[in-house]
Amino acid sequence: MRSIATILFLSFFQLLNGQFDLVYYSFDSCGMSPTYTLNGFTSTDFYSTNLIAAGCTTDCPFSSGCIPGSQASSLCSSTNRSFNTKGWDGLNMNPNKYHEFTLSTYPGVSFFLSSLTFNYTKSNQGPLNMRVYVDGQMVSMISTESNSCRSIGVGIGLNRVGSTNIRIYFWGAPSSDGTIRVDNVRLTSNFTTLPVELIDFKAYLKSNSIVLDWSTGSEVDNSHFVIQKSKDGINFEEVGEIDGVGNSNSLSEYTFIDREMDYSLVYYRLKQVDFNGDYSYSNIVPINIDLILYVRNGMIYYTGKDIPEVFDIYGRKISNLISPYKPTESGILIIRSRSRIWKIWI
Repeated sequence: MRSIATILFLSFFQLLNGQFDLVYYSFDSCGMSPTYTLNGFTSTDFYSTNLIAAGCTTDCPFSSGCIPGSQASSLCSSTNRSFNTKGWDGLNMNPNKYHEFTLSTYPGVSFFLSSLTFNYTKSNQGPLNMRVYVDGQMVSMISTESNSCRSIGVGIGLNRVGSTNIRIYFWGAPSSDGTIRVDNVRLTSNFTTLPVELIDFKAYLKSNSIVLDWSTGSEVDNSHFVIQKSKDGINFEEVGEIDGVGNSNSLSEYTFIDREMDYSLVYYRLKQVDFNGDYSYSNIVPINIDLILYVRNGMIYYTGKDIPEVFDIYGRKISNLISPYKPTESGILIIRSRSRIWKIWI
């Protein structure tokens, strides 16, 4: 899936091919906050649920179980620390005991997760098994039988939109006092192509119609845009479709005209679709239609807050206009509200 983003996201999405850390936890400060988070993202602290911190040294005052590091190298020193826990279950994985963190970016923006990597070491009575879940979906199950410092890489290969949650479960500990410590937790992404860059998207009124204009700075494998409309900003329906350029490194401009204005306040968004069927959504654009009158299929529609009056060509009142209104006679009608007068032909 290619991300559709505003110009504010360009510093994040304009990356060359290669692997990048989205978030990194080193635990070297004995805190659980991320050491590094990629620009354009936010991340929560790395924390554990229903477990016991273990092995905290005197110069590491936090109750986080931070101890000299478990990195699978020679850098096990007082400045390199890791996160140590105990209380893991024995025979079966306990769904209520896990490590967890959440990574988020702008709403509606998609990103690709390549892998989760970290170092670990455990005591003789530490847990023997591990599972990794991404947004509740299991992506890996690995044996942790070795007691020596090891490095683990878990392939993920998933697209996510907006945010994602990572949980790490251990179990199979011969004793609840058995410990396992983790270090240098990294969530990585492999960006191989540029996404569609939406640099402008706006809606405005023109000649009793709503005009949508948008432009892109570049496109990769962009099949088309689906225009979606909503009266509440939550439930959207498709009202049109426009072909994309496909592949471009220059400015491309698009326009869509919506002539059906059934509500006084409407919302629009774009669904950008790749040639392979992947898709993502733009930001939502609202527009307030305070006073619009139009005719469609012999019916008169009105979006204002007051109730206009309908007159014939001679100034005789026919009725009040309750939208949608079906005229009882053809010819010229005069529609008068508190602030405007329309002359229409039926």
